[in-house]
Amino acid sequence: MALTMMVVAPIMGLGGVAMALHEGAKLSTLLLVALPVMGAFLSVVMVKVIPKFRSMQVKIDRLNEVLREQITRNPANAPVAEEAGRHIARLEQGQTVAKEEINPLLLPLFAPQVQGFLIDAMARDPARLAGETVLPMLIVQGGSDLQVALADGQALAAARPDARLLVLDGVSHTLKRVEGEGLSANYRTYFDTALPLDPRVVDAVAEFMQQGSAAPADRAGMRRTR
Repeated sequence: MALTMMVVAPIMGLGGVAMALHEGAKLSTLLLVALPVMGAFLSVVMVKVIPKFRSMQVKIDRLNEVLREQITRNPANAPVAEEAGRHIARLEQGQTVAKEEINPLLLPLFAPQVQGFLIDAMARDPARLAGETVLPMLIVQGGSDLQVALADGQALAAARPDARLLVLDGVSHTLKRVEGEGLSANYRTYFDTALPLDPRVVDAVAEFMQQGSAAPADRAGMRRTR
């Protein structure tokens, strides 16, 4: 369709000019004035819109990449990884996926009630949001996190050089210590409610809260301007 428009549009344009010349000088003069104005207007719009579109696309691609990484990093997800990729592509386009089309194993991630959140989240850049806020920030990264890579925590820290990045070896995505080797030990931290949070997490958050309570109250809700 795009190729057809590229071929047909110039032909139609030349035909319109020829018809205007045939109809009279006044219409020709109008075209000579209107076409440059329209061209200049479209040029300004493209200069303004295209950078914003590219920036938005980078944000969307980044979230899609994170979702795909979280799914493919776990070997147990191999049977549903391709289907998950299709759902992510649909959400990227702002389209929802019917519940009947979703494998039951993927429902916790793509349930209809969370699809609106995912579509909205794809338009946001966590690193940029982190860089805009002036509130104190603690970034806790599990060294054995199967879902979020260390690079993600580092990206947040790079956006906020004054933030504290705490990487805890042997800690999973649930902020619990992984006892043992292999994926089964990591999975246990998701489902075993008897496992406590890693004590280092508790200590770090408590220390952070104590330091934050001494910060000026008027900073709450403020954002950086760039």
